[in-house]
Amino acid sequence: MDLSVDMILLLLGGIIVVGFLGNIQFRITKVPSVIMLMVLGVVLGPSVLGLVNAETVQNVIVEQVAPPFGMLALLIILFEGGLDLELKTVVREAGKSIFLSVLIFGLTLVLTTIVCVYVIELDLILSLMIGGIVGGTSPAIIIPVVSKLRVSDRVKTMMNLEPALADVLIIISVIVFIDIWVAQSGSSAEGSISWFSISLDVILQFAIGVGSAIVAGVIWARFMGSLRGESLSYMLTLGFIFLLNSLVHFIDGSGPIAILTFGIVLANVGDMAKNLGLPIRKLLGINVD
Repeated sequence: MDLSVDMILLLLGGIIVVGFLGNIQFRITKVPSVIMLMVLGVVLGPSVLGLVNAETVQNVIVEQVAPPFGMLALLIILFEGGLDLELKTVVREAGKSIFLSVLIFGLTLVLTTIVCVYVIELDLILSLMIGGIVGGTSPAIIIPVVSKLRVSDRVKTMMNLEPALADVLIIISVIVFIDIWVAQSGSSAEGSISWFSISLDVILQFAIGVGSAIVAGVIWARFMGSLRGESLSYMLTLGFIFLLNSLVHFIDGSGPIAILTFGIVLANVGDMAKNLGLPIRKLLGINVD
């Protein structure tokens, strides 16, 4: 089944309406909107109304609709999550967020692997791959839910950072398990895994993502200052988010980390200028204010 223009608009309109209704019901019932979406899927599926079958879901939703729409939604959610964070709180809670992300990822990886090996009876490496794929929490679920809860800024910051960090762990772990599987199958000339290269890759992904976002955020804040009052200027920022994500991926950085950091920089660029303005002026002779 190919997607027509009418079908794309129908799906897009339905997603927007359901998402809006989901936010309303979350405010009233405190039940995450993802639960509503899951129930809606069951109702529309073959077990109840039969309006959507598994083949349609696989060919249309999973393969054609989910990748582009899912990525767009994730980038916007990460950016909005970054705008809600204070830089001082981020720095203070970074260590706890890393620990929480590693703990959740590790426990999920181990438990999923045990189930796949002993219950489903899959190969160990394949089970580890599956555990790595589902090991992290999704920013698309966590950030919108946390933003509407009455929790402290410290908890909100930690919960917003954790899924973005988990995204990097997922990518790296799956690459590692694929390399191990290739080495065991005898298809690899190397036959061993370089843990130093893996660790360096993780550090580089973080560094490239954060560094690129800081530079882009400072430049973009200055640029947007000159466009103050222009109509639809927010759409330009939205377009820049997509460009930044693509650029960071192109230079092998972490896109989710970059977009989250970009939002944090834009939200705190005023305080950054006040705190760093005098040292930079003395050191470089530049008035960052």
